[in-house]
Amino acid sequence: LPLEVVTPAEVLKARGYTSGYFGKWHLGGPQFHPDKQGFDRTVIRTGGGHFGTRTTPDLKLGKTDEFTSAIVDQAARFMTENKDGPFFAMLSPYMVHIPLQGPKDLVEKYGERTQPGEGRHHPTYAAMVEHVDRCVGRLLERIDKLGIADNTWVVVTSDNGGLVRRFSGDRTWVSANAPLRSEK
Repeated sequence: LPLEVVTPAEVLKARGYTSGYFGKWHLGGPQFHPDKQGFDRTVIRTGGGHFGTRTTPDLKLGKTDEFTSAIVDQAARFMTENKDGPFFAMLSPYMVHIPLQGPKDLVEKYGERTQPGEGRHHPTYAAMVEHVDRCVGRLLERIDKLGIADNTWVVVTSDNGGLVRRFSGDRTWVSANAPLRSEK
């Protein structure tokens, strides 16, 4: 993301907001990271899968520590620290991005379900979607606990549709986006 592009964080900073970015940042190398784009606090993914992910700054995630949960913790801490003033917190979970890796208990939960009709059935992908839903729920609960729900906007969006096929060896069908076109 070229530095001359004005980001929401830069616009809000000029209006007295403190901004935090937590998550996937596929917009260029270190010279283009969110701390160069108006964000005051950042935690971004710099490599690895969903578990034991490398981050900047280094959260020292162990092999079983899951990235989306870790950045939700960071975003919740940021909101708590900035609840008395205007803030902008942007969360960009890496999950449900490939590789397909989900929390084991949720993968098992969906693995026990039968495939409905002609729909797609991929237990790991379903587990990943539920995990992100739970993480968003945790942030909504934090907003309620902080007493700022009546003065807070929450916007949920996505940069992709559902993953249609795996990109590894067997190219397994994962989900369907009908009536929309494909994944993007």
